[in-house]
Amino acid sequence: MKHIHWTYIGFLILFYSCNQDKRLSKEARYHKDREKLARYFTADTSGFISSMDPLTYILNLPLADLPQDKDLNKLIRIPPEVKGTVRITGHTVIKFTPEGSWENGNKF
Repeated sequence: MKHIHWTYIGFLILFYSCNQDKRLSKEARYHKDREKLARYFTADTSGFISSMDPLTYILNLPLADLPQDKDLNKLIRIPPEVKGTVRITGHTVIKFTPEGSWENGNKF
């Protein structure tokens, strides 16, 4: 009986350890993505936002040439797909405004 008890405890420790690794690797991926964004953006919208807030990205360097209006909406892709408009202000601020509101409780 004691052998089964220790086996069960060992299994729980192993299971918990494996879950910790998954969480750490997910966190590590998040930080790696943030590092990639930092190459191009000084600031961006992240974390929890209001269902009506736009996404704003501030570029490290101003754009020399502004993209055509038809190409602007190709700049930002959000899974699941969210329809909206993209605007560039002052060659450094990119803003995505959804057509409606963001779905509450979702991660984008």
